[in-house]
Amino acid sequence: MDRVSMAEEQRPRLGGWLTVVFMACLSLALGGCEGPSPPGGDRHAGHDEHDEHESHDEHEGHDDDGVTVRLDGALVELAGIELATASPGSLSTETRVLGEVRLDQYRIAHLAPSVSGLVRGITRKVGDEVVVGELLAVTSSRELAEAQAAYLAARARLDLAQAALEREEQLWEKRITSEMDYLEARQLRQEASSEQRSTSQSLQVLGVTEQAISALEASPEDARLGRYELRSPIAGTVLEQHFALGENVEAGEPLFLVVDLDHVWVDLDLPQDALSNTREGQSVRICGASDPSLAADGEISFISPVIHEQKRTALARVVLPNTDGRWRPGTFVSAVLADEEELASILVPNDAVQTLDGKPVVFEVTGEIARPREVVLGRSDEASVELLSGLSPGATFVSAGAFDLKAKLVTSSLGGHAGHGH
Repeated sequence: MDRVSMAEEQRPRLGGWLTVVFMACLSLALGGCEGPSPPGGDRHAGHDEHDEHESHDEHEGHDDDGVTVRLDGALVELAGIELATASPGSLSTETRVLGEVRLDQYRIAHLAPSVSGLVRGITRKVGDEVVVGELLAVTSSRELAEAQAAYLAARARLDLAQAALEREEQLWEKRITSEMDYLEARQLRQEASSEQRSTSQSLQVLGVTEQAISALEASPEDARLGRYELRSPIAGTVLEQHFALGENVEAGEPLFLVVDLDHVWVDLDLPQDALSNTREGQSVRICGASDPSLAADGEISFISPVIHEQKRTALARVVLPNTDGRWRPGTFVSAVLADEEELASILVPNDAVQTLDGKPVVFEVTGEIARPREVVLGRSDEASVELLSGLSPGATFVSAGAFDLKAKLVTSSLGGHAGHGH
């Protein structure tokens, strides 16, 4: 057989072997393995992830509701965890406003002389404490000297008229003098009395007290005419002085400012939307804006019926005792107005609410397992917050230590996610 014939005879055999090899490989590919490997790993990756979850710290785990934490004794002691029962509570809503400490305008005195004169002496200075009637300054006044001289002259004429009337009365009783002389003496006495009263009133208008007028009557020869004494009408502190020794001062010109600082005003700027919940007698907590340790409790004594044109707020005033001088006029303050308490169906401490994945949660506890429950928040005050949903009445929750519990949970979750590549 020639070579051509042999080649033609072997060609069918070679094609058959190729077919057998191809079918064997296809059978091996389809039936000889369980399926394609997952991307980025072999067919055992799913089992390894399950095993890795189970190998986490014994405090963490997963259930149908999400991540949980086991509250063993060590964790409870380390985080300071405390438990409470979800129950109703009273919620005290508050209004926060700003204000300023001011002088009590009913306890200040602007001291000004009633007559012009020359300052002869200053007995008190700025910062001094004074009592009612204490002498602050002395001036010399020509106007006052003339008024005092007129009073002394009128007083002398009254004394003479009184003596003449008494003499005429005695003579009239003895029928020695005529009735005409007696009536004339009585008329002169009345005129002298009227003049004396007029000059006395003129002195009082000029600021001379009745006590000083009596002293002037008692020893007219020793009287220092024109001496004007400026005395404090209230007890307090000298805050201002507007003159110097030897200076000429005009009548009505303020020389001293005396203030009783035992009480001060705190004027608060009350927003219009807070007016409906604010009333006179309402309790207020006042704190220094720059010094929170400076604090006092008071009551609203006055609410202005007029809205400030520029601020668009109403003035609410609190009167505070200030015998220790802590409240300095001009100090800015913040104030908390306590509104009426309202009942909340579930009330929890503010610290019990934490944030996970941008949502508020509360850790509910069942047995030794704590799990975060997403909640809907309502009203709140400084201490508590209302839960509208997410936690049932009577449920046990973490009231203290929730932040550390959240940190433990987040840390373990980050470690687990890092291991899985999630």
